[in-house]
Amino acid sequence: MVAAMATAQAAPAPQKIGVVDFQQILQQAPQRAAIDSMMKSKFEKRELEVMDLSKQIESVKGQLQKSPNSSKLSTQLTELQSQFQLKRQLLIQDQQTAFNQAKGKMLKLLNEEVASVAKKDHLTLVIPSNAALYAAPSTEITKEVLAGLKASKVKVTN
Repeated sequence: MVAAMATAQAAPAPQKIGVVDFQQILQQAPQRAAIDSMMKSKFEKRELEVMDLSKQIESVKGQLQKSPNSSKLSTQLTELQSQFQLKRQLLIQDQQTAFNQAKGKMLKLLNEEVASVAKKDHLTLVIPSNAALYAAPSTEITKEVLAGLKASKVKVTN
């Protein structure tokens, strides 16, 4: 009898697993739209400046083809190309930094929301849907996580 009780106590509790589609969430979360909007508003002016420099370079190249011996045009082209490369490089670096910071905040919020849904639903494990060979529809928590993200007031942009 004592052995039967020990065996009953040692039996592991059933595992409850949830599956979440991170790709779907990253595409549909309102925080993603906020990041896209922030990136556009923050960098649109600088992108236009870089595009304008590119057009100026093409214009000077066209003029230089008509007057190949013009040292003034050659100097102007070199200066424009230097400005273009520097502005473009700084723009790309700043865009990557801003995007990575916002994405990091979004991923933190996403992980917190997954944990919240897991605790609420008493899940012992949550895995990405692309890691599961098969998952019963009842294990899917993507919609719950998305709903939580939509209800969240946490900002992922500065």
